[in-house]
Amino acid sequence: MMESQQALTCNWRVLASETLVAGALVAHDEDGYLVEADDKADFVFAGINQNRVVALATGYTTAGELAEGRVNVQGLLVAYLSKRGTNPDVIGDPVYMYNATNVVDATDAVFDDNSHLVGKIWRFLATESPADYKNDTYVTSGCYVLVGYDASANYRA
Repeated sequence: MMESQQALTCNWRVLASETLVAGALVAHDEDGYLVEADDKADFVFAGINQNRVVALATGYTTAGELAEGRVNVQGLLVAYLSKRGTNPDVIGDPVYMYNATNVVDATDAVFDDNSHLVGKIWRFLATESPADYKNDTYVTSGCYVLVGYDASANYRA
């Protein structure tokens, strides 16, 4: 199943002087601007950025257009599961936003204002290819995971 086959998309204005890469986890800050995902208190998970966007200090692109990011707010994503603990992870476990390419599970998430749910583990992957499934139902060290996500409830009009 491809992300684009089931994805709902939204556009957000990109924070001035921000560069967003395609395929990265993105969030919106307390002012509603789109930024690269990070474990910060005022960020809310927005989804997966579709295209590279470079916002100048003015908030516009080099073509003179308003810098906007097109974001898939639901679907599937491949992310690296940063794992420091030794507890097993299981398909269906929740994962939380860590940065633009990494997620953490509940054993590594610090449950405070910085804990932002991304979605749930669908599959464990041997590599970053969604077709490269592991036969295991859990792992005890860092690995790639296929995550099902729905950030549509986080949409800020």
